[in-house]
Amino acid sequence: MTASSLPAALRAGADGLHALEAATGLIIAHASWLAREDFARFIHVGTSITDPGTEMASIEWKAAIYAPGAGELPSSGGERRMLHLAASLARDVPVSLGEAITGIDDHNVGPAGQGSLPRLRTAPVPMGLSRGNTKPRRLSEVVGQTK
Repeated sequence: MTASSLPAALRAGADGLHALEAATGLIIAHASWLAREDFARFIHVGTSITDPGTEMASIEWKAAIYAPGAGELPSSGGERRMLHLAASLARDVPVSLGEAITGIDDHNVGPAGQGSLPRLRTAPVPMGLSRGNTKPRRLSEVVGQTK
C-alpha cells in the first residue's frame, strides 16, 4: 500500500461506523501520524471480502496510544492529544476532554478544527470573566459591558 492510498483504505475500513469514521478522519486530517514509519506498525491492511478490488486498513488504536508512554513512539504533547482524541472516538478509550482539547497546540488544532475545536478555543468570554482569569470580576467592573 502506498502513502497516497492509505487514507482511502482507512476510510474504507471505517465506512458505516460513524465514530470510527470520525476518528479516522481526525488522524487523516492530522497527517503527521500517517506519514511516520514508526506508526505504520499499528496499521493493518487488507482487501475487502465483498469487493476484492477495494483496499482496506485499520488502526490498532489501543496499542498506538500506549506506545508513546512506553517510549516506543516519540511525539509532541499535541500529537499525543490528537491520537488520544481519535482513539477515544474509535474504541472507547477514556480521555479527559478538558485536558486534551485545551492542550492542543496551534499546529495540531488545524486538523481537528475541521469540526468544533476552533470554536472551543475561540469561544467568547462570558460576561464577568476575562481571558486567562476564571474568577468573576466585581459587578461594578462589569456594569455597562455588553455580551
